[in-house]
Amino acid sequence: PGALVVVALMDSAKAPRRLALVKGLAQGGSHVLLHLPEEGRQAAVRTSNIKMRLPSPPDAAKWSIEGLQGLEKQSRELSDSVSDEQLKAFWSEAQGGPLPPGEASERHPFAVPLARVATSLFQAEGALELFAGLTAVSRVPELFQPTNSGAILLFPTPREPPAPAKPQVDESGDAGGAEERLKKMLASVSERRFAARARLRLLEQLGIDGITLQGPTRVELEKVWGPVDLSWDPVEDAKFIGGMENVALGAAQGYTLHKETQELLGHFLASTTPANVKVFANQAAMDMLVRLRVWRSDENLHLRRSPRDLEVPPEATVEAERLIRSPP
Repeated sequence: PGALVVVALMDSAKAPRRLALVKGLAQGGSHVLLHLPEEGRQAAVRTSNIKMRLPSPPDAAKWSIEGLQGLEKQSRELSDSVSDEQLKAFWSEAQGGPLPPGEASERHPFAVPLARVATSLFQAEGALELFAGLTAVSRVPELFQPTNSGAILLFPTPREPPAPAKPQVDESGDAGGAEERLKKMLASVSERRFAARARLRLLEQLGIDGITLQGPTRVELEKVWGPVDLSWDPVEDAKFIGGMENVALGAAQGYTLHKETQELLGHFLASTTPANVKVFANQAAMDMLVRLRVWRSDENLHLRRSPRDLEVPPEATVEAERLIRSPP
């Protein structure tokens, strides 16, 4: 505790290096608890996130939070005082002077101790100068890159500068965004139209048995939708009927259906709380499909769940019809 370290909060050599004050161990010793001055908070990090330990202050054995805050401010000012020309001069000097273009292209990047950077730029290698040097060279990523060992990687051949992050473009006003919004709107209209069609069909079927269906009446539906919209069309609505069949077969849950379809399912549940409609909708979906005359009351669910297409020979169909007419 009380040590001053350079930390990267992400496991990447390109992650920003920051000053932090060690407070102690955390999580059974697998992490180190640090004080981060920028946020004024503490964070537990793995030991691999700590890149190097900086020297103790000249007048004390340990660093304090106040000393850390003062050092951070001073190092920022010292780093800002270094010009790009000075950094390029150090880059050239570290290689032993300017290199011919051909020779530079053949040389591999090599590590330079951070103490050498601090001594060259500030003629000292205390905690202040070390972190200021680290911050300064990080401004020129085409020439330098901090490593995970506290050194600086120098590139004899300048790299291409990292591409700036692309700004987030709000596509709500372009043609693609408008087209996507139109698709969503039409899909929502189709789902609500199916729910209206299903409600009207249920009103007709349940009315035969003298059962009342709560919700909009036929008159109210016709005020919103036209006769064509309310015409029952299993072919056009196959997508939504298929969704209900998946719920009935247990392949999906009720929350995958449109809100208004869920409200219809609620009529076929003993308890119509939203949670029950969304999760326990299998039997309700079966009952609703039967009432819609999509399924028979004795629908064979095993055949429905089978992924195979069953082909019945014509002669078997003829024999079945004969047996229906004249049972044995």
